[in-house]
Amino acid sequence: MKKEEQKQKAREDWIKVYQQLGSVSKAALRCGIARFTLHRWIKRLPDEGLADRSRRPYRLARQKWDDDVVSLIQDKTVEQRVGVYWC
Repeated sequence: MKKEEQKQKAREDWIKVYQQLGSVSKAALRCGIARFTLHRWIKRLPDEGLADRSRRPYRLARQKWDDDVVSLIQDKTVEQRVGVYWC
């Protein structure tokens, strides 16, 4: 069984235990997981199923420039008379 299938099987088991016991606290304790984790999978089950979501971030961090690179670009801009320094 692949790793993803194992994760989904574990999640199915957690939900079955919850349905049998009728208590998130008792089911989470029996399964050895946090209550929040069980609540999250119960909430996701109807819409998304038990598959993982993408780990890709919604936005990437802004590119940070070194002062050396900024000064080099500014120097080249002034030398070639482009951009805001054109006039």
